[in-house]
Amino acid sequence: MRQCRRGLWLVAVLMVWAAPVPAQSADEPAAMRVASVDEPSATQPRGGDAPTRVHVVVLNASGERGAATKVAVLLREYRRRALESRMGLRLEVVNVSNADTTGLAQSVIHFRSGYLRAAILIAEAMPGEQRIRPMREPGRRVGVDVQILVGKELP
Repeated sequence: MRQCRRGLWLVAVLMVWAAPVPAQSADEPAAMRVASVDEPSATQPRGGDAPTRVHVVVLNASGERGAATKVAVLLREYRRRALESRMGLRLEVVNVSNADTTGLAQSVIHFRSGYLRAAILIAEAMPGEQRIRPMREPGRRVGVDVQILVGKELP
């Protein structure tokens, strides 16, 4: 009987973990510290082979010195193994820099088509709430799968 309960618990956890993440309206509370997801349908990458890596760019849009570096170190050094295990992809932070604009209040995570799950898991690994949006003009960001604009709200 005890083993049966463990099996049911495991099935329930897997069902919850694998369930699609619905888009949130302004009336709903934020789930898993992710403020919003603008495009929940972009779950599979386009093209041939399945990806093996997720290339991440971290940009400081807060105006506070070193904010992007803190997030990059958090992802690369402290949360990398857990993220890679959950994503099933290798995490590579390929650039840490300043954004064109500053003064962004809340962090925004942009994802290329097929990298929504990676963006959600990265958002969960970061402190505070983030908005998750599909990339506009992905052709301008060649080689970038997820772009993080670090806002002021990060501790």
